[in-house]
Amino acid sequence: MANGSSKTTREVQSTLLAHGEQLLNGSKVRRVNQTQSLDTFLNDLSKPKNGSGHSAKSSPNSVKATLDRISKKTPEVMVKVTGGGNSMGKVKAHMGYITRNGQLEGIDQDGNKVNGKDDIEDTAEDWQMSGTPISDEESKYKQAFNIVLSMPKGTDEKGVYDAAKEFAEEHFKDHKYMMVQHTFTNDPSKDPSENPHVHVVVKAVSEKGDRLNIRKADLQEWRESFAEKLRSRGIEANATKRIARLQKNRSDKQSVKQMKEQGKSFKRYGKNKASPERVQKAKQQEKEALTHYKEITKALSQSPDPQDRKLAVDLVDYLRKKVEVKKPVPQPQIQPNKLDLQHGKNKGKEQDR
Repeated sequence: MANGSSKTTREVQSTLLAHGEQLLNGSKVRRVNQTQSLDTFLNDLSKPKNGSGHSAKSSPNSVKATLDRISKKTPEVMVKVTGGGNSMGKVKAHMGYITRNGQLEGIDQDGNKVNGKDDIEDTAEDWQMSGTPISDEESKYKQAFNIVLSMPKGTDEKGVYDAAKEFAEEHFKDHKYMMVQHTFTNDPSKDPSENPHVHVVVKAVSEKGDRLNIRKADLQEWRESFAEKLRSRGIEANATKRIARLQKNRSDKQSVKQMKEQGKSFKRYGKNKASPERVQKAKQQEKEALTHYKEITKALSQSPDPQDRKLAVDLVDYLRKKVEVKKPVPQPQIQPNKLDLQHGKNKGKEQDR
């Protein structure tokens, strides 16, 4: 795929970091200025970004690994906050929901089993009375957050559970939480999901009095963390933004999935069309993503490393399939000739007779 010219390894790395960081994380493309050495530029790009919400693990190899997973259509993890209770009653109701009213076993932050309705009552009482109390009255603040970690059908169920457990231990340290796994075989629901997933309900205020404040950047960081924990267990997983994959359509919201499970109607869902501004913004984001891909694949194709050149080919193949627009074949409009028209008129006269 090389076009006759070539780049040094360091030139390829600078392009990967600059355009890869923009494509995958959304930060601005940074250039080497005249007074800055390339080594300094690369080191600076690889440093953690304080307060930006972007991954602090950017490196040429990590960018290439992520792009390789994109080209192979590696399964994407899902980490979503599906809501939360603002009173003890609502928090306990969600504990009942994820355990299917005590039919499924859960565990708490200390590894204790939550098995059956009595254990749910004991857990709820412990949450209500210890640390920052949870009132029976509704508060304007969330008293707990409902979180789901999921992978597509066919993913190793134990691996998903173990990765989710490690994830909760890391990110919800000092918080009370309870987690329950749902699989197609263990879920007593009438229409169980085929995607193995883990529900985690987390008390909003930790034992130290710190409130969990979940932002959009946190969710992306959580996705990356969950994906890493899956990969460490031999499960292929990726955690990229939709725009980096040039994916336009969103999946159903968890609330909609739950309504479907419960057989409830959702007439208003999907009725509203995207505003022209939103459509235009999406088109602009796609255009920018393709520009970054162009620079990345160009650099990789001119790399001295044959693996880089192979990745360039794989990415181009992936992009070609993504941006291909299959236009409907126009149906020819056959116009009747004069003889046909005259024949039709004569036939009509004969029928009248």
